[in-house]
Amino acid sequence: MEQQDIIFRLLNSPVSEIRREAALTFRDFDSLEDVSIESLAKGLHDTDRGVRDACSMTLITLQTQGVEVASHVARQILTHDIEVRNLAGDILIKLGESSASVLWDYARDTDFDVRKFAVDIIGLIGTEADVPILIAALQDADANVRVSAAEALGNIGSLYAILHLIEAYRTDDEMKLPIIDALGKIGGDDAENFLLETLTSEDDMYLQTACIDSLSLCGSQIGISTRLGELLPNAPSELQGIILKTMCAVSFRLEHPIELQNNLRYIAYNALNDEDPDIQAAGLIALGSDYKPEDFGALLTEIERNNESTQQHILYNLITSANPNIASRFVTELLTRQDEASVLLMGVFGILREIWGYATEEHKAIILNTLLQNFKQSDNNVNRFLFDFVISLDRVLAANTIEELLISENEEDCFRALDIIAANGLLELRDNVTLLSDEKTQFGLRAKEVLLELR
Repeated sequence: MEQQDIIFRLLNSPVSEIRREAALTFRDFDSLEDVSIESLAKGLHDTDRGVRDACSMTLITLQTQGVEVASHVARQILTHDIEVRNLAGDILIKLGESSASVLWDYARDTDFDVRKFAVDIIGLIGTEADVPILIAALQDADANVRVSAAEALGNIGSLYAILHLIEAYRTDDEMKLPIIDALGKIGGDDAENFLLETLTSEDDMYLQTACIDSLSLCGSQIGISTRLGELLPNAPSELQGIILKTMCAVSFRLEHPIELQNNLRYIAYNALNDEDPDIQAAGLIALGSDYKPEDFGALLTEIERNNESTQQHILYNLITSANPNIASRFVTELLTRQDEASVLLMGVFGILREIWGYATEEHKAIILNTLLQNFKQSDNNVNRFLFDFVISLDRVLAANTIEELLISENEEDCFRALDIIAANGLLELRDNVTLLSDEKTQFGLRAKEVLLELR
């Protein structure tokens, strides 16, 4: 079938199914005549959605004729039918870079809505070659077009546009926020320096926050984090968490750890109590890995949020980097805050078991001894759980603790020791139990029963 015949069916058939099939038939050709492409573009206005979609799909396949297709499709953004305009925009975006230069004239159209639409699309598909038309749009009479131009330049990432954006920032109050966002996407020394300068010179907290967020995107030198750290103590409390988040983002990207000075650790505590999970994470990171006793309150609050990843972060630091005595004190604090039916505690010790292999020998010894000391003090569900944890990691140490209980002056502890020996099959203590079984007491009778259970 000739292309002229297909065009006639597409534009004139009263049957929507025939029109749809005609649009799809064009896909059988290696290339299309200009008039055929024009008819497909006109088909975007068809009253039937299926026909419109068929025209759209066919046009998108014509990548090798991208400029021709874009020329015809771009004309459709002049319509006031928003559905057709959006459909045309989707096609232009999918055609990619070949559409951008076609849209230049539309970015100068007399209708501001058309100008904005064209600038938006250029921002999504454009390259450095399209930057001049966008820079010109920074001076558009319509504020919405100017904002779109700034966003488009940010999306393209044009270093050449930075000075033009900065100039617009200083002369156009309506453009300040979108320009800060654009500079954050572009990055580079000039953008970073301007954002730092603006952070300290602007009084508007929204603009300050935008500068901090943009620096978190583009900061490429550890000096950014250092400079923000200098601003941190005197910054408004509302901004401190955001600054801290950006410091951590830059430091993480550059693989350069940060840790707040002791007199600023309260900022990390406040961050850990923030509603923003990213700020909470920054607060945790800013405490470093060598925890202090004054950190316990904030760290325990984070543990109790039951976030497995942050629990693992805290526990790993405790068993590898923190002072072993600090680790011991932290474990004791954790235990005192939990009741007997603590599901949280079981989860925490489950994580501790998984990462136990990373612990130093000194940390292992002091933490296990701390757990056993808690176990010896009372018989409750938590402490029985702690003993099960210890015995799974160091059976000898656990058995030695039970041996101590066996010779305790407290009869209740002695009976408890026998019950644990039987329950855990501690054959290592069979000789001890044998000696006790000779006693002509209730304790001796229980020892005989345990001996039978150990066989």
